[in-house]
Amino acid sequence: MKKKLVVLGLLAVVLVLVIVGLCLWLPSASKEPDNHVYTRAAVAADAKQCSKIGRDALRDGGSAVDA
Repeated sequence: MKKKLVVLGLLAVVLVLVIVGLCLWLPSASKEPDNHVYTRAAVAADAKQCSKIGRDALRDGGSAVDA
């Protein structure tokens, strides 16, 4: 009987530690990503002129949506 209570107590402690760990870890895992600036980029389009326009948009500080 006493052994059963010890095992249940240990399981309860482990369960509480897992829940606390998840509560602390999950919010940090969903953190917004940092903005990165890349030195190289590519633009794909049907026509060469469109690719050049997209490239120029990226060079001028635009985003992939602008390109």
